[in-house]
Amino acid sequence: MGVRSCRHHTLSHILLFLLFGALASLSIGACHSKYPLPPLEQDVYVWQRKWTPEVTHAVERASHAFRRLYVYAGDLIVDGDSVVFDAIDVDWRALAASSCVIVPVFRANRQLAHVLDRGDASGALTACLGAYDGFRSRAHGNGVSVGTLQIDFDCPSEFLSAYKQWLDVLRTALPETTLSMTALPSWLASRDFAPLVQCVDFYVLQVHGLERPASIKDDVVLCDTGKVMKYVEQAASFSRPFYVALPTYAYQAFYTSEGEFAGLVAEGDSVTPKPGAQTRNLSANPKELAPLVVAWKAHRPRNMRGIFWFRLPVEGDERNWPWHVLQAVMAGEQPTTGFRVEVRTVRQDLRELWVQSTGAYRPACNLRVETHWTNARIRAYDSVSGFRAESDARGASMVLSGPAPQGEQPVLAAWWVAEPEESLQPMSFAAGNVELVK
Repeated sequence: MGVRSCRHHTLSHILLFLLFGALASLSIGACHSKYPLPPLEQDVYVWQRKWTPEVTHAVERASHAFRRLYVYAGDLIVDGDSVVFDAIDVDWRALAASSCVIVPVFRANRQLAHVLDRGDASGALTACLGAYDGFRSRAHGNGVSVGTLQIDFDCPSEFLSAYKQWLDVLRTALPETTLSMTALPSWLASRDFAPLVQCVDFYVLQVHGLERPASIKDDVVLCDTGKVMKYVEQAASFSRPFYVALPTYAYQAFYTSEGEFAGLVAEGDSVTPKPGAQTRNLSANPKELAPLVVAWKAHRPRNMRGIFWFRLPVEGDERNWPWHVLQAVMAGEQPTTGFRVEVRTVRQDLRELWVQSTGAYRPACNLRVETHWTNARIRAYDSVSGFRAESDARGASMVLSGPAPQGEQPVLAAWWVAEPEESLQPMSFAAGNVELVK
């Protein structure tokens, strides 16, 4: 699954969107009063390759909140001159127990675009149809009915015409199947987009993603809510049913000691940075996305049916919202956030700085905190848990920055070994307010 900063304009864009919706209602006259907007649909992606007990529990919990689960079922992979399907072993017992409609999602890598552009679509078609027949067969064997398929393919815009031809053939081969696809905002400006969306019953506009930062100083946003409204207006002009995919996840970005970009991690296990490396958490902000939900529940284009959330919260997933945060945002509510810092006296010459996340939402962001001291001569110090000293200890203060704690327990950020400058006066250490760093 794959736009990219204007946070301070979010409210104004939403207010303008609401005004636009109201004016549109007036211009159409009685039509809108006779036919009010249906409820905003909200679906979710189950996007895990490994089905752990935690994933199974998340699916059970989702049954009470969603009508449909869009399940990552595998990948169409270009292997030399052929296309193969790498299937994911889903938990059929959990899916069968769910009250939700189950929809498989097939992801395709970008190399498929070159295969389709050569006019050699038969291999991709055979692999896709075989995978879909296999998924439906296993579903039927477990008491699950499947009649819908979604293709997730971040096709480069210059190959959309070839992609359209392939979807035409796929559509013909699956006449009784509800067929959908994901779409990128960059496609909206392509002359090939209008004929492309005629091939599917609906599409999902992915308004989240990340442009590769050059350095740690770059301002990076997972979902630019100011641009989202414009994308929705553009998508509405094609007069085809569509949904908007919003993010719940976070990236962990790694940078060298000089601040140059080194890599990203979005899913999977935690990664320990190399010595000297710097990290930044780039996360979806529920406080910015909740107003979108409120706005779309009140006014939206008639062909915009709802929202897809990427992805289903799973307990232990540190790079995703917890379940209660997603529930709050789905209702249009903004969860609370807070931090607490404490300087602890461990022994007469040792002080430790502890940081704790409080509030309902623990954002995967970065923090900056300044610690001050008086009558203290620092003999040794260090920062830990991903925190980094932005200044040395030669003065009477130190600024530290690092990732916000994701658990309930406080995290050790730094320690100092010190002695009094004047032996008759006690040392004093104090931490200032916590500042969020984008």
